[in-house]
Amino acid sequence: MSAGIAVRPLERVPAVVSEAPPALGAAAAARLEAERRRLDAHPMMFDGPLLMVSAAAPERLTVYAATYAWHTADRAEPLPGTVGGLGVQLALVGDDGAILWQRRTDHVDHPGGWTISVAGSAVPDVGLERQIIDEAAEELGLGRADLRDLAPLALVQDPRGRTVQVVFRARLRLGAEPVPRPSEVAEIRFAGVFPQDGAAESITAGWWPDLVRLAIGEE
Repeated sequence: MSAGIAVRPLERVPAVVSEAPPALGAAAAARLEAERRRLDAHPMMFDGPLLMVSAAAPERLTVYAATYAWHTADRAEPLPGTVGGLGVQLALVGDDGAILWQRRTDHVDHPGGWTISVAGSAVPDVGLERQIIDEAAEELGLGRADLRDLAPLALVQDPRGRTVQVVFRARLRLGAEPVPRPSEVAEIRFAGVFPQDGAAESITAGWWPDLVRLAIGEE
């Protein structure tokens, strides 16, 4: 696992507590405005709402409402009072213990990179479990009934990637057929290890061994 990344098992979904956004100095505010203009000019991206994290623990996440420009600005250079953007992920486990991985298209964030089965940015006013169910429907065409034994798995904090991820685990219902959304998902693959044939940039590459170990129940 990459240096500084923390993967902590979860017994329950962390409580999410909201606070006001941090005050930005002139330089940080200018970087944020530049990111807003860049996203506005991008044909496939938009500056939509999301949650940024100011403090993270398995029991509690302290967050503030922001937009995607805050996340991209924070990744380029950390913003004050911020540990990263909040995301949700899902590790889908098949009957043989293999995990479903997806490769992102070239038109989304982290283009061409492999990631866990389902991933998305957390948004305000929606529960984290509800969000991962919605992401599974959007990215893979799966309904709630296709996600057997859905439960929280791990809290991942990646200081280098400036992200905090609440990861869920579920078993794919026997007979369920994922249908990838072409605009977001280029390819899906069941495998016991992280695929190495995609782009180098991936938000999952640094912590996949721990996620696999937890998802398949290894000690």
